[in-house]
Amino acid sequence: MAAHATNGMNLEGYGPIATGMGGASMAYDNGTAAMMNNPATLGLMDDGSRLDVALGNLSPDIT
Repeated sequence: MAAHATNGMNLEGYGPIATGMGGASMAYDNGTAAMMNNPATLGLMDDGSRLDVALGNLSPDIT
């Protein structure tokens, strides 16, 4: 079960797009979550104001 083969405290990506791609978000405009992945991609963002909001739920199940 590869989907469950990660430590619950190590996130696969920051934001829904990067998480959906398994954390592969180093070379494209990932929005404001790029500050955690690759700050150089902030230069790819469009001009203007932007607000991104994301909510992550971490609930590990120890059995």
